[in-house]
Amino acid sequence: MYPIAVHPAHVSEYLHVHSCLKLLERGFIVYATARSLPAMEPLEHPLVRKHVLDVTSNEQVTAIVNIIMREEGRIDMVINNAGVPLAGQSNSFP
Repeated sequence: MYPIAVHPAHVSEYLHVHSCLKLLERGFIVYATARSLPAMEPLEHPLVRKHVLDVTSNEQVTAIVNIIMREEGRIDMVINNAGVPLAGQSNSFP
């Protein structure tokens, strides 16, 4: 039985692909998501499941979770890398 990981795309395509490949090396099935399929072209592997996902959409997030639960029955790891780049001193942000 393979562990299941959900990995939304990074701002950097390189980081997304690299970290997905590291999960694959460790024996995970990787549900890789991005806002478009072309962004995931480098991820050709039998244990990668590609899905279009906008993480700002509650409906799309709920849908992907439902798909994974239906197909796999569980989620073992979620990579949370959503963020907004900010410039300035950290104590100046709320």
